[in-house]
Amino acid sequence: MSSSWTVSTWGLENLQLQKTPCPDPGPGEVKVALRAAALNYRDLLVVEGKYNPRFPLPLVPCSDAMGEIVEVGSGVSSGLLKKSVLTLFCPQWHAGDAQRSALRNTLGGPLPGVLSQFRIYRPEELFVLPEPSALTPEEWATLPCAGVTAWNCLIDQAQLRAGQSVLLIGTGGVSLFGLQIAKVSGAKCLLLSSSAEKRERALELGADAVADYRANPNWSEWVLQQTNGKGVDVVLETGGAGTLPQSIKSTKVGGHISLIGVLSGAEDNLNILGLIMKGLTVRGAVVGSKAHLQSLHDAILHTMTRPVVQKSYSWDEVPKAFEALSCGGHFGKITIALPSV
Repeated sequence: MSSSWTVSTWGLENLQLQKTPCPDPGPGEVKVALRAAALNYRDLLVVEGKYNPRFPLPLVPCSDAMGEIVEVGSGVSSGLLKKSVLTLFCPQWHAGDAQRSALRNTLGGPLPGVLSQFRIYRPEELFVLPEPSALTPEEWATLPCAGVTAWNCLIDQAQLRAGQSVLLIGTGGVSLFGLQIAKVSGAKCLLLSSSAEKRERALELGADAVADYRANPNWSEWVLQQTNGKGVDVVLETGGAGTLPQSIKSTKVGGHISLIGVLSGAEDNLNILGLIMKGLTVRGAVVGSKAHLQSLHDAILHTMTRPVVQKSYSWDEVPKAFEALSCGGHFGKITIALPSV
Protein backbone atom coordinates (compact mmCIF):
# COMPACT_ATOMS: atom_id res chain seq x y z
CA MET A 1 0.00 0.00 0.00
CA SER A 2 0.92 3.63 -0.52
CA SER A 3 -0.53 6.88 0.83
CA SER A 4 -1.71 10.12 -0.75
CA TRP A 5 -3.04 13.46 0.40
CA THR A 6 -6.38 14.07 -1.32
CA VAL A 7 -9.19 16.57 -1.29
CA SER A 8 -12.70 15.25 -1.98
CA THR A 9 -14.48 18.49 -1.15
CA TRP A 10 -12.89 21.89 -1.73
CA GLY A 11 -11.29 23.51 1.32
CA LEU A 12 -8.03 23.21 3.27
CA GLU A 13 -9.93 21.60 6.12
CA ASN A 14 -10.81 18.74 3.78
CA LEU A 15 -7.25 17.62 3.02
CA GLN A 16 -6.99 14.00 4.09
CA LEU A 17 -4.20 11.44 4.16
CA GLN A 18 -5.50 8.22 2.68
CA LYS A 19 -4.14 4.75 2.01
CA THR A 20 -4.04 3.98 -1.68
CA PRO A 21 -3.05 0.93 -3.73
CA CYS A 22 0.60 0.89 -4.76
CA PRO A 23 0.55 1.32 -8.56
CA ASP A 24 2.46 -0.80 -11.06
CA PRO A 25 3.89 0.61 -14.29
CA GLY A 26 2.34 -0.51 -17.55
CA PRO A 27 4.04 -0.76 -20.94
CA GLY A 28 6.08 2.36 -21.65
CA GLU A 29 5.71 3.63 -18.08
CA VAL A 30 7.87 4.03 -14.98
CA LYS A 31 7.06 4.02 -11.29
CA VAL A 32 8.45 6.96 -9.31
CA ALA A 33 8.94 7.05 -5.56
CA LEU A 34 8.52 10.74 -4.72
CA ARG A 35 11.00 12.15 -2.19
CA ALA A 36 10.07 15.82 -1.87
CA ALA A 37 7.39 18.22 -3.07
CA ALA A 38 7.16 22.01 -3.21
CA LEU A 39 4.05 24.13 -2.75
CA ASN A 40 2.92 26.90 -5.09
CA TYR A 41 0.21 29.50 -4.59
CA ARG A 42 -1.73 27.77 -7.36
CA ASP A 43 -1.87 24.64 -5.19
CA LEU A 44 -3.54 26.61 -2.42
CA LEU A 45 -6.12 28.04 -4.82
CA VAL A 46 -6.80 24.58 -6.23
CA VAL A 47 -7.40 23.01 -2.81
CA GLU A 48 -9.67 25.90 -1.80
CA GLY A 49 -11.70 25.46 -5.01
CA LYS A 50 -10.82 28.98 -6.19
CA TYR A 51 -8.62 28.04 -9.15
CA ASN A 52 -11.00 25.81 -11.08
CA PRO A 53 -13.85 24.27 -9.10
CA ARG A 54 -14.58 22.02 -12.08
CA PHE A 55 -11.40 20.02 -11.58
CA PRO A 56 -12.28 16.35 -10.97
CA LEU A 57 -12.65 15.17 -7.38
CA PRO A 58 -11.15 13.51 -5.44
CA LEU A 59 -7.88 15.19 -6.40
CA VAL A 60 -4.28 14.73 -5.29
CA PRO A 61 -2.89 18.30 -5.24
CA CYS A 62 0.49 19.85 -6.10
CA SER A 63 2.63 19.65 -9.22
CA ASP A 64 6.27 19.99 -8.20
CA ALA A 65 8.31 17.06 -6.94
CA MET A 66 11.63 15.29 -7.02
CA GLY A 67 11.71 11.49 -6.92
CA GLU A 68 13.44 8.31 -8.02
CA ILE A 69 12.43 5.77 -10.65
CA VAL A 70 12.04 2.49 -8.77
CA GLU A 71 10.41 0.29 -11.41
CA VAL A 72 10.08 0.27 -15.20
CA GLY A 73 7.39 -1.24 -17.38
CA SER A 74 7.90 -3.28 -20.51
CA GLY A 75 9.55 -1.41 -23.35
CA VAL A 76 11.38 0.99 -21.02
CA SER A 77 15.16 0.86 -20.65
CA SER A 78 16.34 -0.62 -17.37
CA GLY A 79 18.99 2.10 -17.42
CA LEU A 80 16.38 4.45 -15.98
CA LEU A 81 16.15 2.48 -12.75
CA LYS A 82 17.30 4.49 -9.72
CA LYS A 83 17.51 7.69 -11.79
CA SER A 84 16.48 10.84 -9.92
CA VAL A 85 13.80 12.87 -11.71
CA LEU A 86 11.71 16.04 -11.52
CA THR A 87 8.06 16.23 -12.45
CA LEU A 88 6.82 18.67 -15.11
CA PHE A 89 3.88 21.00 -14.48
CA CYS A 90 2.82 20.55 -18.12
CA PRO A 91 3.96 16.98 -18.89
CA GLN A 92 3.21 17.36 -22.63
CA TRP A 93 5.08 20.67 -23.11
CA HIS A 94 8.62 19.76 -24.07
CA ALA A 95 9.83 22.77 -26.09
CA GLY A 96 8.69 25.72 -28.18
CA ASP A 97 5.33 27.41 -27.69
CA ALA A 98 2.79 25.62 -25.52
CA GLN A 99 -0.15 23.97 -27.21
CA ARG A 100 -3.66 24.37 -25.84
CA SER A 101 -3.89 20.67 -25.02
CA ALA A 102 -0.70 20.80 -22.94
CA LEU A 103 -1.93 23.73 -20.89
CA ARG A 104 -5.17 21.88 -20.22
CA ASN A 105 -3.33 18.85 -18.82
CA THR A 106 -1.32 19.96 -15.80
CA LEU A 107 -0.31 18.18 -12.62
CA GLY A 108 -2.26 18.94 -9.46
CA GLY A 109 -5.40 19.66 -11.46
CA PRO A 110 -6.87 18.35 -13.62
CA LEU A 111 -4.24 15.57 -13.61
CA PRO A 112 -3.44 13.88 -10.28
CA GLY A 113 -0.72 15.71 -8.39
CA VAL A 114 2.42 14.70 -6.55
CA LEU A 115 1.35 14.40 -2.90
CA SER A 116 1.58 10.61 -3.23
CA GLN A 117 4.34 8.26 -2.21
CA PHE A 118 4.29 6.68 -5.68
CA ARG A 119 3.19 7.89 -9.10
CA ILE A 120 3.22 6.43 -12.60
CA TYR A 121 4.60 8.47 -15.52
CA ARG A 122 5.87 8.00 -19.02
CA PRO A 123 9.64 8.70 -19.13
CA GLU A 124 9.21 11.68 -21.45
CA GLU A 125 6.97 13.31 -18.83
CA LEU A 126 9.92 13.56 -16.45
CA PHE A 127 13.19 15.47 -16.29
CA VAL A 128 16.15 13.21 -15.43
CA LEU A 129 18.71 14.71 -13.06
CA PRO A 130 22.28 13.78 -14.03
CA GLU A 131 23.73 15.15 -10.78
CA PRO A 132 21.06 14.72 -8.08
CA SER A 133 23.50 15.30 -5.21
CA ALA A 134 24.05 18.93 -6.30
CA LEU A 135 20.95 19.98 -4.34
CA THR A 136 18.76 18.47 -1.66
CA PRO A 137 15.52 16.78 -2.79
CA GLU A 138 13.56 19.70 -1.33
CA GLU A 139 15.67 22.23 -3.25
CA TRP A 140 15.27 20.31 -6.51
CA ALA A 141 11.50 20.20 -5.99
CA THR A 142 11.28 24.01 -6.15
CA LEU A 143 12.38 24.19 -9.79
CA PRO A 144 9.47 22.90 -11.95
CA CYS A 145 7.06 25.81 -11.38
CA ALA A 146 8.65 28.75 -9.54
CA GLY A 147 12.09 28.41 -11.08
CA VAL A 148 10.90 27.62 -14.58
CA THR A 149 8.38 30.47 -14.51
CA ALA A 150 11.05 33.01 -13.57
CA TRP A 151 13.42 31.64 -16.23
CA ASN A 152 10.77 31.66 -18.95
CA CYS A 153 9.71 35.21 -18.13
CA LEU A 154 13.13 36.82 -17.76
CA ILE A 155 15.30 34.89 -20.20
CA ASP A 156 12.93 33.62 -22.89
CA GLN A 157 10.17 36.22 -23.00
CA ALA A 158 11.92 39.43 -21.87
CA GLN A 159 15.38 38.38 -23.11
CA LEU A 160 17.00 40.00 -20.09
CA ARG A 161 20.63 40.97 -20.52
CA ALA A 162 23.45 42.62 -18.62
CA GLY A 163 22.96 46.28 -17.77
CA GLN A 164 19.15 46.11 -17.71
CA SER A 165 16.95 46.39 -14.62
CA VAL A 166 14.24 44.20 -13.08
CA LEU A 167 11.51 44.93 -10.56
CA LEU A 168 10.46 42.06 -8.29
CA ILE A 169 7.30 42.17 -6.17
CA GLY A 170 7.45 40.21 -2.92
CA THR A 171 9.74 37.43 -1.74
CA GLY A 172 7.93 34.28 -2.85
CA GLY A 173 9.55 31.53 -4.87
CA VAL A 174 9.17 33.14 -8.31
CA SER A 175 10.50 36.51 -7.11
CA LEU A 176 13.58 35.01 -5.45
CA PHE A 177 14.33 32.82 -8.44
CA GLY A 178 13.91 35.98 -10.50
CA LEU A 179 16.44 37.73 -8.27
CA GLN A 180 18.98 34.93 -8.70
CA ILE A 181 18.45 34.71 -12.46
CA ALA A 182 18.67 38.48 -12.89
CA LYS A 183 21.91 38.70 -10.93
CA VAL A 184 23.69 36.04 -12.99
CA SER A 185 22.43 37.87 -16.08
CA GLY A 186 24.13 41.06 -14.91
CA ALA A 187 20.90 43.01 -14.34
CA LYS A 188 20.07 45.49 -11.60
CA CYS A 189 17.41 44.19 -9.19
CA LEU A 190 14.84 46.27 -7.33
CA LEU A 191 12.64 44.40 -4.85
CA LEU A 192 9.49 45.30 -2.91
CA SER A 193 8.50 43.75 0.42
CA SER A 194 6.50 44.93 3.42
CA SER A 195 8.80 43.05 5.82
CA ALA A 196 12.00 44.70 7.04
CA GLU A 197 13.50 41.27 7.74
CA LYS A 198 12.71 40.04 4.24
CA ARG A 199 14.10 43.19 2.67
CA GLU A 200 17.34 42.66 4.56
CA ARG A 201 17.54 39.04 3.43
CA ALA A 202 16.87 40.12 -0.16
CA LEU A 203 19.81 42.51 0.01
CA GLU A 204 21.98 39.66 1.27
CA LEU A 205 20.89 37.61 -1.77
CA GLY A 206 21.99 40.37 -4.11
CA ALA A 207 19.11 42.83 -4.50
CA ASP A 208 20.49 46.27 -5.40
CA ALA A 209 17.73 48.23 -3.67
CA VAL A 210 14.60 47.39 -1.64
CA ALA A 211 11.52 49.29 -0.51
CA ASP A 212 8.36 48.82 1.57
CA TYR A 213 5.30 48.85 -0.72
CA ARG A 214 2.89 49.28 2.19
CA ALA A 215 4.68 52.34 3.57
CA ASN A 216 4.72 53.80 0.04
CA PRO A 217 1.62 52.75 -1.94
CA ASN A 218 2.87 54.84 -4.87
CA TRP A 219 6.04 52.78 -5.07
CA SER A 220 6.46 53.50 -8.76
CA GLU A 221 7.91 56.86 -7.66
CA TRP A 222 10.66 54.98 -5.78
CA VAL A 223 11.33 52.81 -8.85
CA LEU A 224 11.71 55.89 -11.03
CA GLN A 225 14.12 57.41 -8.50
CA GLN A 226 16.22 54.24 -8.59
CA THR A 227 16.36 54.28 -12.40
CA ASN A 228 17.05 57.98 -12.99
CA GLY A 229 13.48 58.57 -14.09
CA LYS A 230 13.48 55.94 -16.84
CA GLY A 231 11.75 52.99 -15.18
CA VAL A 232 12.82 49.36 -15.20
CA ASP A 233 13.25 47.22 -18.28
CA VAL A 234 11.29 44.28 -16.88
CA VAL A 235 8.68 43.76 -14.16
CA LEU A 236 8.09 40.28 -12.80
CA GLU A 237 4.46 40.96 -11.92
CA THR A 238 3.49 38.45 -9.23
CA GLY A 239 1.00 40.71 -7.48
CA GLY A 240 -1.85 40.72 -9.96
CA ALA A 241 -4.53 43.25 -10.80
CA GLY A 242 -4.00 45.22 -7.59
CA THR A 243 -0.35 45.99 -8.33
CA LEU A 244 -0.42 46.17 -12.12
CA PRO A 245 -1.18 49.93 -12.34
CA GLN A 246 1.93 50.74 -10.30
CA SER A 247 3.94 48.24 -12.34
CA ILE A 248 2.91 50.02 -15.53
CA LYS A 249 4.12 53.32 -14.09
CA SER A 250 7.38 51.63 -13.01
CA THR A 251 8.24 50.31 -16.48
CA LYS A 252 10.31 52.23 -19.02
CA VAL A 253 9.09 53.10 -22.50
CA GLY A 254 9.20 49.91 -24.56
CA GLY A 255 9.59 47.78 -21.43
CA HIS A 256 8.24 44.34 -20.61
CA ILE A 257 5.81 43.18 -17.92
CA SER A 258 5.48 39.46 -17.23
CA LEU A 259 2.10 38.69 -15.66
CA ILE A 260 2.36 35.72 -13.35
CA GLY A 261 0.51 35.91 -10.04
CA VAL A 262 -2.82 37.01 -8.62
CA LEU A 263 -1.86 37.60 -4.98
CA SER A 264 -3.61 40.98 -5.01
CA GLY A 265 -6.56 39.75 -7.08
CA ALA A 266 -7.35 38.91 -10.67
CA GLU A 267 -9.88 41.64 -11.47
CA ASP A 268 -9.71 45.42 -11.20
CA ASN A 269 -10.42 48.56 -13.19
CA LEU A 270 -7.40 49.34 -15.34
CA ASN A 271 -6.50 52.47 -17.28
CA ILE A 272 -4.73 51.11 -20.35
CA LEU A 273 -3.46 54.51 -21.49
CA GLY A 274 -0.07 53.88 -19.87
CA LEU A 275 0.31 50.63 -21.81
CA ILE A 276 -0.38 52.42 -25.06
CA MET A 277 1.67 55.57 -24.48
CA LYS A 278 4.70 53.61 -23.31
CA GLY A 279 4.43 50.89 -25.94
CA LEU A 280 4.74 48.23 -23.29
CA THR A 281 4.77 44.48 -23.85
CA VAL A 282 2.56 42.72 -21.31
CA ARG A 283 2.66 38.95 -21.50
CA GLY A 284 1.15 36.28 -19.32
CA ALA A 285 3.18 33.24 -18.37
CA VAL A 286 2.01 29.72 -17.51
CA VAL A 287 5.20 28.20 -16.06
CA GLY A 288 7.30 26.84 -18.96
CA SER A 289 8.53 23.83 -20.90
CA LYS A 290 10.90 20.94 -20.29
CA ALA A 291 13.46 22.85 -22.33
CA HIS A 292 13.15 25.80 -19.94
CA LEU A 293 13.76 23.43 -17.04
CA GLN A 294 16.86 22.10 -18.78
CA SER A 295 18.26 25.62 -19.16
CA LEU A 296 17.47 26.52 -15.56
CA HIS A 297 19.00 23.25 -14.35
CA ASP A 298 22.22 24.00 -16.21
CA ALA A 299 22.36 27.51 -14.76
CA ILE A 300 21.76 26.18 -11.24
CA LEU A 301 24.70 23.80 -11.59
CA HIS A 302 27.12 26.32 -13.07
CA THR A 303 26.30 29.89 -12.07
CA MET A 304 23.41 30.26 -9.65
CA THR A 305 23.12 29.99 -5.88
CA ARG A 306 20.95 27.35 -4.23
CA PRO A 307 17.15 27.76 -4.28
CA VAL A 308 15.74 29.40 -1.17
CA VAL A 309 13.64 27.07 0.99
CA GLN A 310 11.84 28.71 3.90
CA LYS A 311 10.88 25.49 5.65
CA SER A 312 10.37 21.82 4.87
CA TYR A 313 7.43 20.06 6.50
CA SER A 314 7.07 16.35 7.18
CA TRP A 315 4.56 14.11 5.40
CA ASP A 316 2.03 14.30 8.24
CA GLU A 317 2.33 18.11 8.37
CA VAL A 318 0.97 18.81 4.88
CA PRO A 319 -2.06 20.79 6.21
CA LYS A 320 0.34 22.94 8.29
CA ALA A 321 2.43 23.57 5.18
CA PHE A 322 -0.64 24.80 3.30
CA GLU A 323 -1.60 27.00 6.25
CA ALA A 324 1.89 28.52 6.24
CA LEU A 325 1.55 29.22 2.52
CA SER A 326 -1.85 30.80 3.12
CA CYS A 327 -0.43 33.17 5.76
CA GLY A 328 2.08 34.52 3.26
CA GLY A 329 4.92 35.01 5.70
CA HIS A 330 7.42 32.78 3.90
CA PHE A 331 10.67 33.86 2.25
CA GLY A 332 11.23 31.57 -0.71
CA LYS A 333 9.62 28.15 -0.96
CA ILE A 334 7.70 25.82 1.35
CA THR A 335 8.42 22.16 0.76
CA ILE A 336 7.30 18.70 1.89
CA ALA A 337 9.63 15.81 2.71
CA LEU A 338 7.99 12.54 1.73
CA PRO A 339 8.67 9.43 3.82
CA SER A 340 11.35 7.01 2.66
CA VAL A 341 10.06 3.74 1.23
